[in-house]
Amino acid sequence: MIALYRIGLVGCVAWLVTGQVLAAVLTEGDVQINGEQVIVGQQTDGLLTLTAPAQLTSSQLLVAQNQGVVGDVVIDAGGWTAENEVLIGERGIGSLTVRNGGQFSQEFGQFTVGQFGIGSLIVEGLGSTVDLGATSRATQLVVGGNEQGGFGPLGRGDVTIRDGGELRTGRASIATSGTAAVILDGPDSRWLNSGTISFGNADVTIRGGAALVDLVERRNSIVLGAEGGATNLLLTGAGTLLSTNGVQGITI
Repeated sequence: MIALYRIGLVGCVAWLVTGQVLAAVLTEGDVQINGEQVIVGQQTDGLLTLTAPAQLTSSQLLVAQNQGVVGDVVIDAGGWTAENEVLIGERGIGSLTVRNGGQFSQEFGQFTVGQFGIGSLIVEGLGSTVDLGATSRATQLVVGGNEQGGFGPLGRGDVTIRDGGELRTGRASIATSGTAAVILDGPDSRWLNSGTISFGNADVTIRGGAALVDLVERRNSIVLGAEGGATNLLLTGAGTLLSTNGVQGITI
């Protein structure tokens, strides 16, 4: 069980109790925990850093909720499980970085990067993993825009997997309403997917021995040019891999 104390003050240090081990959660600016909801950057800028060996569970994670606000979350060798919705860059500029063997997972709902604002997801370093329902397919990754539509200009999302980081998804919709860029870079950097990935107005680069791998044999598991968008796909470098049973609607 995790106990959480003193969080939400400028420059404060909160402490997580995981068994008998203490680990710091460093916060700056606007960071709120309301029950099981974590908000980083609602009215003003906010930063939250979770360090090992902390393990945190929340219902929702909302980063950069409002226009003009910057929100950043860094998981540095720690672990975080979100049970429901995750929004990175709802209307502001938001980022989630998982590094140095950190782990992030989501059980249900949508993981949205750049809904109406600008969002980025960075997974870097061997052992660093973001798992969005690769087994259950109960979670969907949405990058750049909003599957449900809405008022106002739709957003931009960026996903970067590098230096051995790994992203696991069950379903993904990339820039089918907004715009996005996806970069997989370096040996052992992997995006493992078990459902369908639809790319719209997206720039997709796989290089330096990185791989995008479909875990389930099915036709047209990767769709390029979805919703009439223009997908630019670049594969370069020895060992670089795009492994799938079928690609549909290519626009390069």
